[in-house]
Amino acid sequence: MRDTFEEATKLQLYNNQFHFVCAFLPGVLGAALLYGLTPSNVRGGLGVTAPAHNLNGGQAFGIELLLTFVLVFTIFGAADQGKEHRGYEIPLSIGLCVFICHMVGVSIF
Repeated sequence: MRDTFEEATKLQLYNNQFHFVCAFLPGVLGAALLYGLTPSNVRGGLGVTAPAHNLNGGQAFGIELLLTFVLVFTIFGAADQGKEHRGYEIPLSIGLCVFICHMVGVSIF
């Protein structure tokens, strides 16, 4: 998605790589911290997102594909320079989309 958004918005490569590192590094450090602080007998499937037992891999992939399409479509629609947005319309629309996709995905998975 980073590459797609880079092409769509024509961001400079250095600026885009800096944003990627700033988004990626805290996630890795947080996961390492959580792994280190969690007792080994509790870890098991900690943080593992797995489909429900009644879904096969194809169905789970299809649901993820559909929800990702909805999210990317919303982001590109909200970030469209041709539209006049005021105030909190952009973050609100993206946040609501993430919330709705999450609620749909969690209830299915």
